[in-house]
Amino acid sequence: MSIDMSLLYPRFAEKLQELVRAVQILLLARGDDPQKVDANFGDNTLIAVKQFQKDIGLAADGVAGFDTIRKLLFVI
Repeated sequence: MSIDMSLLYPRFAEKLQELVRAVQILLLARGDDPQKVDANFGDNTLIAVKQFQKDIGLAADGVAGFDTIRKLLFVI
């Protein structure tokens, strides 16, 4: 059974959406187009994250974790 964490922690969900939106904006500014800036980590954002990771030599796992976000902030 899956639990929708946004129902249990709505403030966490809002912060997570803000983070996804920031990642999308940074990807777009860098030229890795996520297609939309909509705060939804969908397929196009996943592809853009993987491309960015590949371009800078990180493991292209599609996870926008600490290393990926740090590089997004400083490799523009």
